[in-house]
Amino acid sequence: MAESLRTQNHVYFEVDKRGFYDSHNILVKNLRRKNRDEEKGIGIDTDLTDLKRALEDLIEIEDAAESKQRAADDQKKQDKENASEMRNRAMKTFGQSTKVTYLREKNKRMEKIKKEELDIKRLQLEKEVNFF
Repeated sequence: MAESLRTQNHVYFEVDKRGFYDSHNILVKNLRRKNRDEEKGIGIDTDLTDLKRALEDLIEIEDAAESKQRAADDQKKQDKENASEMRNRAMKTFGQSTKVTYLREKNKRMEKIKKEELDIKRLQLEKEVNFF
């Protein structure tokens, strides 16, 4: 059968990306399972073919890329947390400075009102003294 397929010139297979990735993932999954079983010592032969070596190389590259991506994601998460903390501190500082400004203005108004009240009382006392 293999000989008859080799002689056929018009036979080809069309593979789309999804089919390729599905086949690739199945091969990688099976090879990883075999490697785990070999590490456990179940007794599976460890003879590697060129295809298996190539798949193991791909697995190593994928694992390195995944760990690099996880590290980048962790760094992004840490950066977001730091930015959020800085924003919160800035808002607290802004809120406190706004509060301080408000309290200063309120204090000035209260002083002005008290001064006016004292002036009024002084005038009243002067009128009383002049009246008697």
